[in-house]
Amino acid sequence: MFRAGFERFKRIDPYLSLGNYLWQGAALFGIPVAAVMAWATSQLAWFWGTFQWAGVIGVGVITWLLIGVGLNLYRRSGPPVAPAQASSSTSGSQHLQLIEGKFFKNQQLHLDGKHYTGNTFEGVTIIYNGGPFRMDHNKIGGMVITTEKPEIESFVKLLNDFGYLKVPVFSDQGTMDPTNPFPESPK
Repeated sequence: MFRAGFERFKRIDPYLSLGNYLWQGAALFGIPVAAVMAWATSQLAWFWGTFQWAGVIGVGVITWLLIGVGLNLYRRSGPPVAPAQASSSTSGSQHLQLIEGKFFKNQQLHLDGKHYTGNTFEGVTIIYNGGPFRMDHNKIGGMVITTEKPEIESFVKLLNDFGYLKVPVFSDQGTMDPTNPFPESPK
């Protein structure tokens, strides 16, 4: 969701940059705009009768400050930052081996220490042993995930027993269907 929004933003960013240049040009006119606002308030009879020159100068200064503060806040907002990938289990400080744009079919692949991006997986067995990894923009057509670590297998069994998995789990003991130990309340 975030990535799609960011991709749309990248397409309109040049137009926004043009708007930024026009907005900065308007900053040059901040004092004249403030002067026009001050003159406009002096044309209101009740305002002039109540505040006279102090009111006119006050409105001019306030308008000038608001334009300056608004432009300063706009300028400091900076460009958007790309969102973090939800499929990542790495902190970003570790170096991962980049594997990009490849086609894998009926193979066994290790996930630990790898960054798979733009790949196609068909009938692949992924071996995951708990290390950092990252997967972006891959096409998956049939995949089995397995591990060589009994601790990870036990954790997957725990997730299945608590109903957090929606797919069958295969282990040495056979297939465990997804469970839901918390039955839905009757309506």
